Amino acid sequence: MACGIGSGARGFNGAQPRVGHLRARFECAGGIDVDPGAIRNFERLTGVKGTVMDLFNREQYRAFHGREPGADWREAIPADVRGVFGHVDVCLASYPCKGFSSLLSQAASLTAKYQALNALTLRGMWLTLEAYKDDPIPILLFENVPRIATRGRWLLDQIVALLHAYGYSVNEDVHDCGLIGNLAQSRKRFLLIARHPDKVPPFIYQPRLYPLRGVGEVIGELPLPGDPRAGSMHRVPALQWKTWVRLAFVEAGSDWRSLNRLRVENGVLADYGIVPEPDMRENAYGVCRWEDRGPLVTSARAPGQGRFSVADPRPFTTREGSGFLGVNSWIGHVGTISSRGGPTNGSYAIADPRPGYGPATHTNLLSVTSFDQSTRVVSGAVHVAGGALSVADPRYGEKRDCTLGVLSWSMPTGVVQGKSGPTNGTFSIADPRPAYGPDTHRHVLGVHAWSAASGVLTGNPKPTSGAHCVADPRIDGHPSSVQCGIREWSKPAGVVTGNMWVGSGPTATLALDFGRSCSAIYARAGCLELTEGNPPEWTEWEDAQLRAGYARSVPLLQLAALIGRPLSGLSGRAGLLGITHASHPPDWGQAEMARALDLATEGYRYTQIIAMMAAEGFPARTLSGFGQIIRKLGYGRGWGRAWTPDEDALLRHAYEAAASLTPLRARLGRTACSLRWRAEYLGLRGTHANRNGWRMGPDWTEAQEALLRERYGKMPNDALAAQLGRTKAAMFSRANLLGLVHGYIRPFSADETRALDLAFRHSIAIADLAAALDRKACSVSKYATNHGIRFGRRPLRTPTPTLGDILALDAPTERGGGACLIDHVIEQSPERPHADDQHDARDARRERRTRRIGRRRPLRHEARRQERRLNRRP
Repeated sequence: MACGIGSGARGFNGAQPRVGHLRARFECAGGIDVDPGAIRNFERLTGVKGTVMDLFNREQYRAFHGREPGADWREAIPADVRGVFGHVDVCLASYPCKGFSSLLSQAASLTAKYQALNALTLRGMWLTLEAYKDDPIPILLFENVPRIATRGRWLLDQIVALLHAYGYSVNEDVHDCGLIGNLAQSRKRFLLIARHPDKVPPFIYQPRLYPLRGVGEVIGELPLPGDPRAGSMHRVPALQWKTWVRLAFVEAGSDWRSLNRLRVENGVLADYGIVPEPDMRENAYGVCRWEDRGPLVTSARAPGQGRFSVADPRPFTTREGSGFLGVNSWIGHVGTISSRGGPTNGSYAIADPRPGYGPATHTNLLSVTSFDQSTRVVSGAVHVAGGALSVADPRYGEKRDCTLGVLSWSMPTGVVQGKSGPTNGTFSIADPRPAYGPDTHRHVLGVHAWSAASGVLTGNPKPTSGAHCVADPRIDGHPSSVQCGIREWSKPAGVVTGNMWVGSGPTATLALDFGRSCSAIYARAGCLELTEGNPPEWTEWEDAQLRAGYARSVPLLQLAALIGRPLSGLSGRAGLLGITHASHPPDWGQAEMARALDLATEGYRYTQIIAMMAAEGFPARTLSGFGQIIRKLGYGRGWGRAWTPDEDALLRHAYEAAASLTPLRARLGRTACSLRWRAEYLGLRGTHANRNGWRMGPDWTEAQEALLRERYGKMPNDALAAQLGRTKAAMFSRANLLGLVHGYIRPFSADETRALDLAFRHSIAIADLAAALDRKACSVSKYATNHGIRFGRRPLRTPTPTLGDILALDAPTERGGGACLIDHVIEQSPERPHADDQHDARDARRERRTRRIGRRRPLRHEARRQERRLNRRP
C-alpha cells in the first residue's frame, strides 16, 4: 500500500529467511500507488504489475487538490484492494509522511490540504482491514517518520483501536535504518507491527544492530569526483569561489561557526593569505563597500565588466535546520537527499582533501620552477597539467604605490580614482564577516569527521543546507597508516626497509619498544588525538616480501616487523594482491555449509560438529568462527528456533510419565528456561506426576514434616538432618517452605527479657538461664552483652530453675520484698554481691578508665598495659 517506486518490495524479494533447516522466500503480490511514474518504477524494480489507484475519498480529494475530481475518478473500496493483491501474508504500508515531517512547519501541517494527506493513513488501513476481514492478513507493517508519534498521535490512536477491533496485537517502535543495515547514515523511522495472534505466534523479534559506519568507508571505495569511470553524475558541484574559500576554512566535524574562530588582525586573516589573480580590466570584479556610492551604471552588468558588486553584510538566509552551506566530514554520512542540490539548500559538500592524482601521474604535473633555477625541456603542451611550465615569480608587475593594496577593516580609504582595478590602488577591503549570524543553523557549512556518522540525508546537497561535507584525512585517496617518527640519539634504529620515506618505519618499531601490537599503538594514538603522515606507496620489495611470507606461512607479527608496516596494512595489501596466508583455512564451501546445517539440526553441539567435520576431512574451524557462519546461514538455537510438533509430543510424554526433563533437554538441545516456557504455553505447568515437579530427590512424607515441625530448632541441625536422612540444605529449604523459625534465632519475648534481668540480679548462671529459655548459652550471652549485662562466672544451681521459677522471683511477698530461691542457692546471700560480680564491676571500671587514659596518652598507656600483663600473677 502506497508502494512508491518499490524499494520496500525489492527488499522483501531479496530477503532469505531461514529457521533451522527450513528455507523460505517472499513473493511480491503487487503494489498500489497514485503516481503512474512511481508505478512504472515499481514494475521495473520488482518485476510485478503495479496498480494506479487513488485511495482518497471524495472529501479528502477536494481538501487536498482544492477542486472536485474528474468524471472518470472513482472512490476506492475494499474490494478493489482485495482484487489487486489476492492472498497476502505480509502487507507493508508506507503512506505519505510529508504532513508529519519536521521539515514542514506546524502551521502548514494544520491546513486542510495536509490534514487530508495525513488522514490517508487511517483510510488506507481501514481499506486493508476491511478487504481481508474474513481472512485477516497475518502481519501488517506500517512505517512513517518518527514525528507521526507526536504530530499524528490522534491518528495513530485511531489506527491502533481499529487494529485491536480486528483482533490484532500492536507494537509501536522507532528504529534506525543505519543501525539495522550497517550504513553510514542515521535514518530513524517509525514502525508499527500488527500481528494476528490466531495466525502468528509471538516470534517476531528485534533485528541485530550494527554500529554506524563512517562515511569515509563508503566514499573511500568510490573513484574520485570527476573520474569518467563513475559517470557524469559523479562530480563536484560548480560552486562559487567564495563558497569554496569558506568551506576550506571549516574544521572537520564543525560548520560555519569555525569561521568565527579565525584570528583576524585589522580586518585581515593573520594566519592565511589569498593569492590574487592576474591583472584585470579597470573595475573588473570590483566590490563597493556597503556605505559607499556606486560607480556609473553601464549596459554591461557582468562582474568582470565593472564595479557592480556590493559587500552586503546581511545574512541572506535565516532558515533553521536547512544545512545552509553545510560541509560533510569525509568520515561522516550525509543527510537526506532532496531534489535541490544547491549549496544553500543543504549540506551536500564534502571536505575531500584528495587532489585527484594517483601513482601513474607524471612528476611534472602542476610543477612550479623556482625563480633562480633553470627550466626543463619546453614541450608542445602549454597548459599547467602538461609539464613544469610555471615559475615562482616574486614580482607583481608595475611598482606603483598602493598596487594590490588591501585596506584594513578599521581604516579609511584613499582617493577614489577613475580606475578601480586591484593594481590601480588600495581599493580592496579585508572584510572578515562570513555573513552568518545567530539565526544561522548550526549545520551550515558543517564538516563531519572521518570516523563520525552523519545525520539524516536531505535532498539538498549544498554545503549551506546541512553538514554534508566530510574531512578526508587521506592523500591521493590512500589511508594514512604510518606515523612519522623521531628516534632518540641513544636508541637503536628499527628495521631498515627499501622505502626511505620519513613515515615508512617507526610504527612497527614503536610497537616493539612498548611491547604492544600496532593496532594498540594506533588506538592509543587516536585517544590522544595524535595524527600521522600519509603512508608511503608499497614498493616492489615489500610486495615480494609479503608474497613470500604469506606463501611460507610466516607469522603476521614477524612479517609486519620485517616490512615495517602495521597488521592492518598487511591485510589490506594482501587483499589487493589477492593472496591468502598459508595457515588461513579456505572459505566455506557449499558441501561444508550443508553438512554443518545437517549436524546442527540433528542436535549436536557446536564443539561436536567441529570435531566431526574435521574428522570427515573438512577444515578445522574455531568455535567463534563456526558460530558466526552458522548464524549467518539462518540457524539459531534456544529461543530462536521454533518448536516442532514432535518436540511438543516429547514434552507432553515426559509430564505424563513423570520422567526427568534433564535427558529431554539434552536431546532437544534446549535450555531449562525454554522447556519451562513451552510447558506453560502448552498448559502443562503444575501437571507433572511428581509432587515436587522436576526435583530429583525423594518426596517429603507427612511423618517427616511432622518430625521437622516438632524438633526443628530444639536439637542440633546435624542430628536432625541425619534422623531425617537428608542434607542440611534440604532440611533448611523445607523448613523455610513450611514457615518454621529456628528456636535459637527466634526473637526474645517480654517474659524472656524480664527473666534475663531477674537472673542477673539474683546471680543465676548463663547456663541455667539458657536451659530455662530453651536457647543456646552463647546466644543468651551475646544478647545480654548487647544490652549491657555481663554475667561473669557463677555457680550452677541444683536443680536447674525453670522459666516460671525465675519469673516468680519478681513476685511480691509479705515483707514487701521480692522472693528469692534460697533453697536453690548454695551458700549464697542475696544481700551481699557475689565475689565474681565484684570482680566484674572492678574489671568494668578499670576498662573504662584505661580507655580514657588511652585516648589521652596512647603510647604511654600501651606501655603500662604491656608491663601489667607481664607482671600479672598466674
